[in-house]
Amino acid sequence: MLNREERWPPFMAWVVEARYVGGYTIWLRFDDGLEGEIDFRDDLAGRFFGPLKDVGLFKRFVIEGGTLVWPTGADICHSVLYATVLDRVPSTRPV
Repeated sequence: MLNREERWPPFMAWVVEARYVGGYTIWLRFDDGLEGEIDFRDDLAGRFFGPLKDVGLFKRFVIEGGTLVWPTGADICHSVLYATVLDRVPSTRPV
């Protein structure tokens, strides 16, 4: 399996596990073992994401096609999720 440095850009990383943490934060684990939390608080606007300000609705995400999907029809590209988590995790990539 390729390590995360060899998979950049992360277009083929799939969400395999996700857990609601609290507020608007979800913990994610990807098929290559990368894991981390994302706080979506500042991203909840517009037709599909705006209704997710209701925490009860926000918590109803599922994993479908390797990414997060909500009952509103909102979803987020798995590569965006991966890049967001990767950005928060210390890396050994050369600078």
